Amino acid sequence: MGRLDRDIGRKIAGHNTLEAAFAVPRERIARILTQKAGDTDKLYALHAPEVECIAKGKARTRYEFGVKTSIAVTNARSAGGRFIVGMQALPGSPYDGHTLTGQITQIERLTGVAVERAYVDRGYRGHKH
Repeated sequence: MGRLDRDIGRKIAGHNTLEAAFAVPRERIARILTQKAGDTDKLYALHAPEVECIAKGKARTRYEFGVKTSIAVTNARSAGGRFIVGMQALPGSPYDGHTLTGQITQIERLTGVAVERAYVDRGYRGHKH
């Protein structure tokens, strides 16, 4: 990647429009090339700088790359199936148990109906929702 970046830099030198067009990708490449193993706030993807490393703690897939999301669907089936009533992107990889309150607040704000029951996994246990 470093060789390619230097080659592009030589070929676009002196062409202001090309230098402006390549400014953001070349900044990201420079950031990737200078980051170290123990650095925080790493860049994992050139095309999606918001991607984070999410530790899974499993033997076969130790890490995932992306952004944690929270999706709320209706419980009862209807003629059209189940419906998504709320969705959130949760950057920063928050703990699961700390995300439910925000999701319930969003659903109640969007639908105007109070949430009666929420089904979640064991990561939400002990957070008194």
